[in-house]
Amino acid sequence: MSTSHDQEIQNQALSQDDFTLTAKQIEYALSLIEKVKNEFELAINPTKLTIKDLNRLIAYNRYKNKGTHINLVKRGY
Repeated sequence: MSTSHDQEIQNQALSQDDFTLTAKQIEYALSLIEKVKNEFELAINPTKLTIKDLNRLIAYNRYKNKGTHINLVKRGY
């Protein structure tokens, strides 16, 4: 029984979109924010950024998708 419970907990952890970033990923995210500093300013500590946030920053920089920008702002970034 404990094996299935442990597996369930692991699956819940893996299903989350909000994984924290490595130092290298934080550095990359900050470089992306620097590129759009006229439009976008980071309002939180960079260590609070997640994989989902990084993906949104990449999408915004690549496609200039305003919906992505709005999602970042809604999250408080």
